[in-house]
Amino acid sequence: MEQNTEKTAGKQQEQQVIGKPFVKGQSGNPKGRPKGTISVTSAIKRRLNKIPKGERKKWLEKMVDTIMEEGITNKNDKLLKLLWNYVDGMPKQTVEADLTGTININVVNYKGSSNGNNNTL
Repeated sequence: MEQNTEKTAGKQQEQQVIGKPFVKGQSGNPKGRPKGTISVTSAIKRRLNKIPKGERKKWLEKMVDTIMEEGITNKNDKLLKLLWNYVDGMPKQTVEADLTGTININVVNYKGSSNGNNNTL
């Protein structure tokens, strides 16, 4: 099996082009995530949708209530801003840059060895 993996990796490396690290139509991770792998995010989401013993609300509803209480009733400005960003999204930001200077770029080929030249744009 190891030999087969080496052949596949060799074929992929031969077909790669600078700036395009993956072969079109071929997965970079053909086996995917191993079965039985636990995602922390998935575990938290599952738990948030359960109702704790002796309670009427799900954990998620209780969490939202707590966040709202802290943000609004206790006037937590940072939490209010975070809530607002979750509801409306972050405002669009523009960035200006002065690109009149010199930029040095070290060009490296796809096999990982440098050509030793510093090309200036």
